[in-house]
Amino acid sequence: MRSLFWSLVQRDLRLAGRRRVDLLLPLGFAVAAVSLFPLAVGPETALLRQIAAGVVWACALLSALMSVSALFASDASDGTLDQLLLAAPSPTVIAAARALGHWLLHGVPLVLLSPLLAAALGLQGVALAVLVAGLALGTLIFSLWGTVAAALTVGLRQAGLLVMLIVLPLAVPALVLGTGTVSAVLGGLSPMPHLALLAAWMLLSAVVALPLAGAALRLGLDAGGDAPVRWTGLAAPPRFFAFTGRLLPALWALAAVLGAVGLVWGLGLAPTDAQQGEVYRIVYLHVPSAWVAMLLYLVMAFWATVGWVAQVRTAGVLARALAPTGAWAAAVCLVTGAIWGQPTWGTWWVWDARLTSMLILLLLYLGVIALTAAIDDVQRGDAAGALLAVVGVVNVPILYFSVQWWSTLHQGATLPVGDSPRMAAAMLTPLLIMVLAYWAYAAAASLTRARALLMQREAGAAWLKAHLKEGAA
Repeated sequence: MRSLFWSLVQRDLRLAGRRRVDLLLPLGFAVAAVSLFPLAVGPETALLRQIAAGVVWACALLSALMSVSALFASDASDGTLDQLLLAAPSPTVIAAARALGHWLLHGVPLVLLSPLLAAALGLQGVALAVLVAGLALGTLIFSLWGTVAAALTVGLRQAGLLVMLIVLPLAVPALVLGTGTVSAVLGGLSPMPHLALLAAWMLLSAVVALPLAGAALRLGLDAGGDAPVRWTGLAAPPRFFAFTGRLLPALWALAAVLGAVGLVWGLGLAPTDAQQGEVYRIVYLHVPSAWVAMLLYLVMAFWATVGWVAQVRTAGVLARALAPTGAWAAAVCLVTGAIWGQPTWGTWWVWDARLTSMLILLLLYLGVIALTAAIDDVQRGDAAGALLAVVGVVNVPILYFSVQWWSTLHQGATLPVGDSPRMAAAMLTPLLIMVLAYWAYAAAASLTRARALLMQREAGAAWLKAHLKEGAA
């Protein structure tokens, strides 16, 4: 296995030597992008030194994304990838070799180039050395998660856009920690805590990303395998379709009634807040959407995993149906939060830990939606979406505990776990009603979408024809 690994790495290096333009283009992009910032923000040395780390890290990330989308494309097009998967003892070996090859070819040159780019922006001394050390870890993280994205999107049209959508949320921790090392030095603090966390994230990325990339590669090889099994009970498509058909009218009615009561009570009848005045009433739209967005992602990841591991078709359908509803909830949370933040904080948006992690959650939802929609093979699409959904679960606890782990503008939890509520009963009751209304709507919308997806997949099935005939009669 070790000899195969190093043989694959050496093969990548030799092939790259024949396509030197492909190696130079990402570096040229990084140089061009960095050189634009002094023209855009002005030549002030103090300002450029302050933003230098963020500029170099962002350009390094975008440069890595330029090269990672085609990581498996050429081997997939000529059949080499299938042969490697059949010959290798584990697809993880192929993924690991390709990730290391990408880092050596694209990450290391960026690290070597970064002192010149940062020095051009006024960074010097210890801060410059810390930036290089952080980028050595960060570019490896970009290569690891880029390998996962490339494996998930191999053979797809518009793969480059999908890779960006998948990698960007997963690269944010490295970006934040990497720039934090330089900010600590400039602020007179030690960069070691940030570097230690960055190294830990790199190790965790290696442990998680490489098996996921291997599993994603195996999806393409197994795409023509046996059909998924039909489970009994509600997992069977006919029973699921019939049960949800009976349940949906009640859910839609419950969502409408609870929503009307909660909105009238919360927006019109609840007392005015002593500190924030009337503007606090946006809480009746903001908080329920935040809870639904977070918990629905966990539900989506659970059903996606069940559908992938146990080959339950309705579970995969349900996971796909939940993603747009979760994305809607995350978008509502961000929009209502901006409306609330303007009169409260004096700004529509800050790069606060809670706001940024919610934005990442929205991007993860959109990534799952785009990835599953881009893959024509339904079974492979469900499995690819499950892989991405499972990876994104790590963002949910970060989102929930962000106000406790970091100093943020965002207020603490409205209903803290294990503590008494921070709202009066007259304000809390309509909030709880709105939470129930949101969940009733989320369930109704998701199940309605699941039924539509199931009808598309089961078109021509005898049970569906019989059900539609009964409905027409």
